[in-house]
Amino acid sequence: MSTEEVSPRAQMRHSRSMDMGVTRKIDISSQMEEVKTLIRSTKVFNDDAVTNEVEWFYGPLGVHDFYFLGQSPAVIAHHIQSLLAAKLMSKASNRPDVKLEQEGDKDAFFSVLSNVAGSNNKPSRRAVSYDSGITETEALERRIEKHYLSGSSGVIGDGVKAGYQYLEKAESTKKGTYRMQCYRSSGVLDPITVPYHVRMYFLQEPDFVDPNVSENETDINKVADKVFLERSGPRLREVYQECIVKAMDQMTPAFHSEVWTESDGSKMARLAIAYRSGATHSYFSSIADVYRQHGLFSQRKYAEFFANGIVIYCFYLQMLDNPSAGKGSFEERLSATVNDASMHFTLPRTSLTPMLTDGLLTPQQIAYAYAAWKFTFHFMHRLPESFAIVSKSLRDRDPNAFARLEQLRSTMKLNTYTESQILDHILSSAEIVKILYAEFQALHEPTKDGKRPDVDTSATLSTLRKSIVAEQALQIFSLFHIFNKHIRKTNFFANDKAALSFRLDGKFLSKTEFPDEPYAIIYVIGSEFRGFHVRFLDVARGGIRMIRSSHAQVYLNNASSLFDECYGLASTQHRKNKDIPEGGSKGVVLLNQAHQDKADVAFRKYIDAVLDLMLMKEPEEDILFLGPDEGTAHLMDWASSHAKARGYSYWKAITTGKSASRGGIPHDVYGMTTHSVREYVLGIQRKLQLQAPITKVQTGGPDGDLGSNEIKMSPQEDTIAVVDGSGVLYDPKGINRDNLVKLAEARSPISGFDTSLLSSEGYSVLVSHNDVTLPSGEVVENGTEFRNFFHLRPSLTADFFVPCGGRPAAVNLNNVEQFMYREDGRTLRFKYIVEGANLFFTQDARTRLEDAGVILFKDASANKGGVTSSSLEVLAALSMADEEFAEHMQVDESTGKAPQFYADYVSEVQKRIDLNAQREFECIWREHERSGTYYSVLTNQLSERITDLSAKIQHSGLWENQALREKIFADGFPEILLRKTSKEELIKRLPESYTRAFFASQLASRFIYSVGLGAPEFSFYEFIESLIGGN
Repeated sequence: MSTEEVSPRAQMRHSRSMDMGVTRKIDISSQMEEVKTLIRSTKVFNDDAVTNEVEWFYGPLGVHDFYFLGQSPAVIAHHIQSLLAAKLMSKASNRPDVKLEQEGDKDAFFSVLSNVAGSNNKPSRRAVSYDSGITETEALERRIEKHYLSGSSGVIGDGVKAGYQYLEKAESTKKGTYRMQCYRSSGVLDPITVPYHVRMYFLQEPDFVDPNVSENETDINKVADKVFLERSGPRLREVYQECIVKAMDQMTPAFHSEVWTESDGSKMARLAIAYRSGATHSYFSSIADVYRQHGLFSQRKYAEFFANGIVIYCFYLQMLDNPSAGKGSFEERLSATVNDASMHFTLPRTSLTPMLTDGLLTPQQIAYAYAAWKFTFHFMHRLPESFAIVSKSLRDRDPNAFARLEQLRSTMKLNTYTESQILDHILSSAEIVKILYAEFQALHEPTKDGKRPDVDTSATLSTLRKSIVAEQALQIFSLFHIFNKHIRKTNFFANDKAALSFRLDGKFLSKTEFPDEPYAIIYVIGSEFRGFHVRFLDVARGGIRMIRSSHAQVYLNNASSLFDECYGLASTQHRKNKDIPEGGSKGVVLLNQAHQDKADVAFRKYIDAVLDLMLMKEPEEDILFLGPDEGTAHLMDWASSHAKARGYSYWKAITTGKSASRGGIPHDVYGMTTHSVREYVLGIQRKLQLQAPITKVQTGGPDGDLGSNEIKMSPQEDTIAVVDGSGVLYDPKGINRDNLVKLAEARSPISGFDTSLLSSEGYSVLVSHNDVTLPSGEVVENGTEFRNFFHLRPSLTADFFVPCGGRPAAVNLNNVEQFMYREDGRTLRFKYIVEGANLFFTQDARTRLEDAGVILFKDASANKGGVTSSSLEVLAALSMADEEFAEHMQVDESTGKAPQFYADYVSEVQKRIDLNAQREFECIWREHERSGTYYSVLTNQLSERITDLSAKIQHSGLWENQALREKIFADGFPEILLRKTSKEELIKRLPESYTRAFFASQLASRFIYSVGLGAPEFSFYEFIESLIGGN
């Protein structure tokens, strides 16, 4: 048989329709007679009506032979009776309507009228009254998909209504994963009363060969339904087997298409689409919009689920009569359909889908418009002009007032237009969208020679100004134009993509709202989510946060502040990363309101789309290192493995927070964050020559990372109170250390403490307790409330307060006075505070505490040990070949035994954390004594000074100073790495951008920590000379 190449994903094979492969042979005449007998036995219809109806059903109606081969006489008889009854009712009511719905426990049957003669003319497309704009067939297929095809929700969930109460919510499905067969009659039901074709849908619960098979199994004989294997022929099994194997290895659909000539001379195509069930939504019911764009319609459709989680949709396509849409030969139309179906997978159904259904825009134009629409919403907002003036005035003069103003930033921001308002303009402006898409395509679609043509973007802007009258519309579509101009690379034109990704520069951002320009912004759009990634240096590292919304109003708030949150988190991370080569970055993923259960799917698509950009070497290579954050910690191993599968060179280093068996260094196991916290606690004790007994209160208990390690690493202190999720443990005489350490070793909460070990003044109040009488006689009515506000209790006093957990802003301007003093309103409750947990104090609360005489070191300084550990984890991964990494950095998963190199490396990482923390502590202490500046403000100033100096060094000629470079690398690289690999070989293995960043960050931090913030400029060169001279 000849094969005709159409596209890399569309093969045409000339064959016959029966190659579908039903192997069971039957005698059609005998079956028809049996069906007649069954219907007559009901005595509902007379003999002539039964004969006429059955012979019409088997003949002129034109139901495909596969139907008769696959159904029993009893089932066929039931369907014919139902259709006959529906036709009689249609005739009696004088309405051409035949709609059947029969649902059983394990099967279902539906029938609905289809379009006349395969026409796509709108007058013949029967719209349903309850959902104007979609046909009866479309409405039914949405329902079938929602309840029978893997619960694909059928909702949009992109949240565009002005009122949050209109947002769609995810709905549970009635059924699950059903096999589906759909046949369209070639004839009409009745030329006079019902001049329509009919579509019949048969659904059946699958009976898998092995329902508990591994999700990685690809053998169709092990994962398929038993009936499918019995009735499918060799060719169909071959096609499906190929699709299953392809779909298993990728996040995007696997396509297979072939064409043959039917006995009547017409051409028929089979298009099979396979992907992991649940990887997108609304795909089956919306794919018809795609092939109709190319003048095709389906004669038959199938859905086949497999026990390994793969689903295959199979469409048998022919050309519409006199198609007004599409162009080219049948084969060319099919090839175009395959390409569009790939794009359609990323955004199957959105609020813009009516423009596709009505033929106003192509799937590519729809996808572009959707991405530009969301971009416009996020960046068409502005702060009052007065904000910038006040902010600049307060920044250096009054840190307290500046901090309060920054807290108001998000509430003062105004979204110029809602998403719904922007949508309305898009829906009425198809021609404008086409103009802007043409500009986008000219700027960013890859060319055969790799050269980018010159595009006059000013002409587009001029056209917009001449074509658009309404000021609102001009503002909106001008943002589309800005979007086009500031994209540096995109996966939009890639053949296969799980989600759309765009890498933009930060030049379009308002300096008032975003004073520090990011190095790059990655914008990702998928069918269940939207997201951003912001970084401030070429080489950057930071976590990826999953943002869920408990209800519609929260979703609207989250959507409105999404980029602001990402920018703020990345900026904070950038300051914290001052000691390491990687600049700060952060990623955020916002789940659409209707897809709150799709967090893992969204994360995987986000990572895959970001990898699309990272694998593009032009115009420049992106080197990103990602880490865990809220809702994503369990996916770090997967992200690393997926990067390897995609062929990313630095897959071992792309994520930190991996399990030890993957080369990760768990912060909690080795107390990495606590190592830096402890250096600040010990630094205060050393500077002030504090002697035992030293008392301490901590929030965050023995069941947490910071809490457990703080307990284990502080033998010289008397812990008098611990607050965790389970409640409060207090003993002014000091909590029994042995029992506390035992809980910490087991990572158990304080609810497991042996209360018999408490002194007469001690107590335990758990959140489950009510009406507890304390030793003082006080009655605690509610344990949860007591726990939540225990840190504000005036009688609770100690030398140190070390928050290792707790709510953000637990101490703020409103309650800081209560936190600060004892009952007399004058005596400080705590003299020294070291912030282990992030954001426990607001900045204005910190400065108020310092004004009162408290020595306070903020989170960005005290808890940076985790940042240092992750950076050195990245360095180890970058510096080793795959085999070396497996040998030296991967802990045996079954025994937990670590390679000796791993153990030694962890020890050196801890020493580096201690050293960096000591250097920063000493610098802040000196600067405070010299200038009187708040400790907490000095943290920010140090970060800004080091990161600014590091950026200047990277762009200076200092890199060419070989002696300086050698010195920095010799001191900066961990000694154990240099013992295993020579410095020269190590530098060869590292990306040049990374080594330059390593050089700059090491030099900048060492200089600032050595000389402080007040040193004159020439001291930098003296410092360099001293380094080279070995002093």
